[in-house]
Amino acid sequence: MKNITVFLCSLDMFLVHLTIVVCAAVVLCVGPVIGQAFADDAASIDQTRRDRIAASAIGMGVYVPRRGGATALSAAIHAQADYVKSLGDYLESASFARRNNAIAAEQEMRNALQWVSTYFERRELNRAYRLKNNPGYLANEEKRQEVLDRRITKLFHEVLKGDVTREINWLLHELAGMTLPYQYLPGDRAKPDSTIDTRLSKTDLHKILLTDGGRRGGRMLTFPADTARVLETPWPRSLRIPELENERKQFETARDKMLADRAKGKRNWESEKSVMQACDALSSKFESINPREERIESYEAFAQYRSGQRYLKTLAAEVMRAITTQDEWVFQGVYRFEGDSVVELVQHMCQNGLEFAPPQPGSEGAYRSLFESLRKIYLHLGADDPNRDLDDQDQDALKPDGQAGGGENLLQ
Repeated sequence: MKNITVFLCSLDMFLVHLTIVVCAAVVLCVGPVIGQAFADDAASIDQTRRDRIAASAIGMGVYVPRRGGATALSAAIHAQADYVKSLGDYLESASFARRNNAIAAEQEMRNALQWVSTYFERRELNRAYRLKNNPGYLANEEKRQEVLDRRITKLFHEVLKGDVTREINWLLHELAGMTLPYQYLPGDRAKPDSTIDTRLSKTDLHKILLTDGGRRGGRMLTFPADTARVLETPWPRSLRIPELENERKQFETARDKMLADRAKGKRNWESEKSVMQACDALSSKFESINPREERIESYEAFAQYRSGQRYLKTLAAEVMRAITTQDEWVFQGVYRFEGDSVVELVQHMCQNGLEFAPPQPGSEGAYRSLFESLRKIYLHLGADDPNRDLDDQDQDALKPDGQAGGGENLLQ
């Protein structure tokens, strides 16, 4: 009985040990597989989150303590390793900082250069817009010349509606360098049969007034082209009344004496004073016989008064110019034009520095005819200028008798 009991106890112990061994074997065999499965599931579920946390931890230099036990030697080794790693992280961070500082400094310098460039570009744009809205003197003068050229070449019918003095003076200056060479042509190629030159009658020459060009204070000496006699007095109707006959004669007498002295090259103070006094007396008498009550009674009375007043102001300015000028040729008849064509008149005026003066009432027709003649010359001579661009229509309109335009038939 005792032996059976011992045997059963031994069998129980054996079965217990066998169970333990079998369980251990099962755990050793199946445990890794199950653990790997659970690990894979966990990794697939939260791999992105853990990677993000690990990356941020490494980037921020976060220290994650180790798990598990350690000896004194292993702890010293790990501490030394952590120190070396930290030193490397520091050096790497310092290099990144130096690179970032260098990039920032470079960007600051580029920003500084960009700021200076932007500043001056803004100034240039500002000046360009200001110049566009308010151009300078030269730009305005060029524009004015272009407008005059267009008015004369394309819109001449508009010019003929008013006073053409400004336009014929512009044509005179433009033709200065074009017509002067004609005077040096051989005799058999002179201008009598020219298709661009125009003859001037004696009546037209007397109606064309020239001036020495003086404009200071509105003072300007004018004289007919054929006589070159200054201070001529074609009295207007308001000054031809009998009440002013004595004053008119006194002025004419004093004027003739002063002109005779100046023609001889003499300056007579008394004669000059007499002319100024006679002019003042005529103006005073004219104002006294035209009181305000009478000159505003009707438009005709006021118009006559205004015409006489303007004439006397112009006459006073011419008298002052004649007294103050140092040009003795004005009084000696040197500026008298003795030719009979438009080209010769232009040459005469350019050589003596003369200009056209505004026409007297009744002389507007002669000025319009002169304008058309000067325009014709300008268009023909300008057609040979490579810097000018005349339309074919303008050139064809000026072709004489089917001849070619331009300057091919100027002297035939």
